[in-house]
Amino acid sequence: MKIIKLLKKKIAGILKEKPKANQEKISFEDIEKYLFSNEEKIQKNLSDAIKLIHENITSLTHETNDKLDTLSKVSLDKKNEDERIKHLVLTNKQIYTKEVEKLLSELKHLKSHDFNDFISQINLNFFEFKKRSDDKYKKSTFLIGKEIADVSECISKFMKNYSKIVSENEGNMQQLKLISEIRAKLRKIELSKSEKKVIEETIHKITSEIKSLKQKIKDVISEIEKVKNSREHKENLDNIEKQKTLILEINKELNELKLMIDFKTLTEMFHSSEKYRPIVKNFRENFNEHFKEDNGVALLHIISEAKINNEAIRNKITDINSKSEEFYKIKSLILHDKVQSSTYELKKLESELNTLNDAKEKESKRIDKLKSAVDDIKSSIKTDFLKFDVIVE
Repeated sequence: MKIIKLLKKKIAGILKEKPKANQEKISFEDIEKYLFSNEEKIQKNLSDAIKLIHENITSLTHETNDKLDTLSKVSLDKKNEDERIKHLVLTNKQIYTKEVEKLLSELKHLKSHDFNDFISQINLNFFEFKKRSDDKYKKSTFLIGKEIADVSECISKFMKNYSKIVSENEGNMQQLKLISEIRAKLRKIELSKSEKKVIEETIHKITSEIKSLKQKIKDVISEIEKVKNSREHKENLDNIEKQKTLILEINKELNELKLMIDFKTLTEMFHSSEKYRPIVKNFRENFNEHFKEDNGVALLHIISEAKINNEAIRNKITDINSKSEEFYKIKSLILHDKVQSSTYELKKLESELNTLNDAKEKESKRIDKLKSAVDDIKSSIKTDFLKFDVIVE
């Protein structure tokens, strides 16, 4: 991160350097126009270079053919050497001659409008030629000197001129490469703009949903307040409180009733009764639950069978049942709690709102990230243009 910051600072420093008096300036919007114009000039120069190389190939062909003609007339008859060596030298001379003719033919038929491709083909042809002919050339020079050296000299002369042309156009090639790199960066900017547009549409949609959701939340809150202030809701709350009070009173009186009954005596009394022993046991262990099953009818029946005439117990049972009836009557009056259901809905809407706000923030950060990336690309392009000695404003 420190390196990136230092690099950005350095680039910014370069861009802030005082421009030369005659330094060309263009706006960012005119970059493509400038690139197109500059590219045309470069392509014209490279096209001229290709034409010049073709002219050199033609000259090479004429000069080399003359030298090959001379080479073909070379005789070793007067050479005082073994015939086998003479034959070997002549054989290598013929092979070398054919390789030179093949090279000339390949160069003559080269066709390309792209300078880089053109020189790549030439370089490949000469590489293959050298690989195939070097050994033949060396073996030929054993008995043949000037004539074969003249052929080699023609090729060397061409290569010297060719290398000079390539060297002179290296700047054009570098500029062409730079133009390609700048265009790639411009495409990235355009892609970023398209992506930004899509994100902005998403943010617009989310914003619309947030607005709609906020209105729903406002409506639900208003509805909750309306219900809370209604007579119906207040009566409902009163009934709920009465119901809670009655449950407490009923449970309290059931506990009092249980204490009024001597279960030890009843257990001893009905210990041999298959019919009543289980009932006594159940009441003793789960009094409240079994009482509520029949509102104490079974309990009254056992008391009667045990000849227990306790008016207080009967009155307590009657009082408990009376309160139970009142409880169920109030229960039937209690309505669905609209405040509770609306509050649940409100929490759900608020959760959705938080999710949308998070999504909007995330998309906004993407916009910021894209903007930062585009700014970096623009700074990089401005730095690239300094190589053209041009300031992009």
